[in-house]
Amino acid sequence: MMFNTLVCLFDEHNEVNILLVEKFKIKNLVLLVSEYDKDSKKIYSQMFPDCIVEIRKVENQDIESIKMILEKYKNVLVNLTGGEKLDSLILSRAASELNIDSIYVDLVNKKRYIFTNDFRIVSEPLKDISIKEITELSGVKIIDESSYLIEKSEILNITKIIQSNIEIWHKHKQKLYDNNTFIHNYRDSYRVIINRRNLEEEEVKLVDTSLKYLSDINGIEYFEENDQIVVDFKNNYLKGFLFKSGTWLEVLTHLIVKEIDQVDETKSGVIFCWSNNAKEVRNELDVIAIRDSVLVCISCKDSEKYDEDALNELKVYSDRLGGEDAIKILVATKKPSKVTVNNRAKEMGINLVIMGKDIEMFKKKIENIITEKKYPL
Repeated sequence: MMFNTLVCLFDEHNEVNILLVEKFKIKNLVLLVSEYDKDSKKIYSQMFPDCIVEIRKVENQDIESIKMILEKYKNVLVNLTGGEKLDSLILSRAASELNIDSIYVDLVNKKRYIFTNDFRIVSEPLKDISIKEITELSGVKIIDESSYLIEKSEILNITKIIQSNIEIWHKHKQKLYDNNTFIHNYRDSYRVIINRRNLEEEEVKLVDTSLKYLSDINGIEYFEENDQIVVDFKNNYLKGFLFKSGTWLEVLTHLIVKEIDQVDETKSGVIFCWSNNAKEVRNELDVIAIRDSVLVCISCKDSEKYDEDALNELKVYSDRLGGEDAIKILVATKKPSKVTVNNRAKEMGINLVIMGKDIEMFKKKIENIITEKKYPL
């Protein structure tokens, strides 16, 4: 049957609306709301420029007012996915009394439940939603990302070197963030001056080896001047990668997630905001992916110093971007210093994954979570 109008309860995470509008070539989208929201109309109108978007206000779960709205349209399909459960039940009852078709979509299990005179289940996935579509639907604007890093061979090589020498990395990495040792020239964003006097003998050897490697791959030029080494980076992304804490782990995690067959799309270093003004508060998620229209949100911590605040931040971002179905993962290189973090993560539905020496096991754990297989914590 062909449908011209889709009626649904407004829900900022009702991604099913996108799928149904495209599936049935809907011409008229009607959003039922408890309070009029012009921003919601604007978001949907921008997403569906060929579709008329209407906002209809319904108060106090009034079934009669819902029926009056439904009776105004022909060839109507009612979407029962999303919204509050009680509202969905009342909408379902109204559709049933008017003999109007309704549908519930189970994205995770790739099933559609069709409620008509002949109830049926369709075991067939709808079109996959993109990360851009799912974030725009929730009123989130992606400002920037650094997904391109996984396409840089030098970045991938350095990431593998760090992972293979993780104990040495953890022993000395803090010195990279010591402004008295690695002095950044804010007039020249490509230049860093290394103060040799602040380095231990073992660190001097590591710095010399690293500089030679970076020079050999044509990433830097450098020269010595008294007790200082002047380093000029040939691009900003390499410098940013080395001096932004945890970026290597973000790149490694992004690469692993991207290689999972069931994953449809990935991004990393995603900076976003959910205000109308991008100059206001900016937020960041290390890795975002999407599988069968379900969002995967990953935070990466290259230490043991993460606590309930890090968990809360991940949960808030995940809920806002992907709703309650979003898969939440915190990847870390060490177990948390606070033992209570493990239990709190479980309570919040966050999967905590510690990267050990066995990189294949690390990959398997992440894949199992995303594909909804279980693994021992």
